[in-house]
Amino acid sequence: MSKSVMMNLQKSIALVLTTLSFSAHAQIASESETFINNQLRGTARFTAMGGAFTSLGNDASAIGINPATLSSYRFNEFSFSLGFETQQAQLGPFYGAEANQRDFSVNLENLGVGFQFGESPDDHKFSVGIYNNQLADCTRRYDILGFDNSQTLGQFWGKTSANGDVDTITDDAYAAWQAYVLVSDTVGGNDVVRNPNASYAYGRFDSTNNTRTATSDVSFTYNQTGSLNQTGFAISGQSYGKFSYGLGFGFPSLNLRREEFITEYIDQQDAPPYNLTEYTYRRLSDLRANGFNFNIGFLYAPIPEFRIGASYQSPSWYLVRQIYDLDVTARFNAPPFDGVNRNTSSDILTREEYSYRLRTPSIFRIGLSSVIAKRLILSADYQYTNAQNTRLYTARSSYNISDAVINSYDAELNQLFTNLSNSLAAGLEYKWNNLFIRGGYRLNQSPYDEAFQEETTGDVTIISGGLGYQFGAWQVNATYVQSNFDQNLVTYSGFDASTGSQVQVLDDLQTEVTLHNVVIGMTYKW
Repeated sequence: MSKSVMMNLQKSIALVLTTLSFSAHAQIASESETFINNQLRGTARFTAMGGAFTSLGNDASAIGINPATLSSYRFNEFSFSLGFETQQAQLGPFYGAEANQRDFSVNLENLGVGFQFGESPDDHKFSVGIYNNQLADCTRRYDILGFDNSQTLGQFWGKTSANGDVDTITDDAYAAWQAYVLVSDTVGGNDVVRNPNASYAYGRFDSTNNTRTATSDVSFTYNQTGSLNQTGFAISGQSYGKFSYGLGFGFPSLNLRREEFITEYIDQQDAPPYNLTEYTYRRLSDLRANGFNFNIGFLYAPIPEFRIGASYQSPSWYLVRQIYDLDVTARFNAPPFDGVNRNTSSDILTREEYSYRLRTPSIFRIGLSSVIAKRLILSADYQYTNAQNTRLYTARSSYNISDAVINSYDAELNQLFTNLSNSLAAGLEYKWNNLFIRGGYRLNQSPYDEAFQEETTGDVTIISGGLGYQFGAWQVNATYVQSNFDQNLVTYSGFDASTGSQVQVLDDLQTEVTLHNVVIGMTYKW
């Protein structure tokens, strides 16, 4: 069977964005969140001190938040850091089930080099730095099996497609029809989905109510891979060892691949064609984005023991390209129709690649630090951003998506996101001979309005600690970082044309996530 009439573009894109959301109201907020809700990533020293480096230097990750900190380098320096992360997730309840899951990944956290020009403290000193920092690791893998679901996907597809021509129903329902999860009548030469009392290709017929009903065990598998990274370079100058200024340019990139599987195991069976035993709905989103931003920073040290730093990071302007596809496979205990196999599958319904623009909000940072007795460093940072300034828009480079669709989802982002998303960080470093002892704390507030955080992603709390050892021109650093946050995943929400509203079809999946990241880094100075 082939689809003879294509759905219009706006309907196609709306379906893509709707089915990828974490919340029935969130639309594409989950993907937009990835661009702005950065994690604590970078060098082992940076992460050990909670990232509180707006007024500190001698660190390649600090260049990315305040380019003026380049002037704190006293030598040329090369650094790199690797992260060894274990993700621990508590899943559920999901149809009465709970589960624990662990995954492991290795990440390049940082790679950077800084060069100094000018040796005398009375001279005007110049510095240049180049870096690559990981901003977020997007890898997430969840798998859970729930029991006794009373409203199945097939039921929803059947109700919303009943008496509809298969050329005009949603792609989800069309894939189900191709796999014989839905059954059609032949009316006037056109295929039409049977009415609600007979449109589910499974279940037990109830002659009293003249309906077919079913319950199922439902499995949800969520596989997401990718990362948000930024490559950049910066220049800075310093006057008489007290006032520093810097300008940086960043080129962030996001690769995000998300594949989800929903499998329902049918408890009740009937005669063909109503004898389905299980079916799997699969959807895939593959997103690639490249962007640009700039950063202006200042650093002032009125006395050697005290520093104040401030920086402004511009919005990041991204070009986003995305592909989406889906399919349905099914298994029957006997062929549903003559000439049909027990195992059936739909076509892989692929959206043509589409492209749009995304602008993240600007970021303001301020930091204070103090050096006590040349042994103890204390630092504190405050970061402000307005998540409501996230914008989706089209430009000459956009294609296969309309302004009307973009504007509708842009309005929903403005409703979901908060206008005040703060980050607070504090760090310390104590030097004992050639040994460095470090600790840090960070709170990243959710970009979502408080009213929506239970349906989306909550605040992220981070604690960290680490050690460093200096021997000659080399320094070895090791850090442990623990991050905690709650996240809600919408497994399946749909659109009910009869009511004109979003409906929750399957249970949301609540997750409590703890990330354990061990960062190992080395620096060389010359």
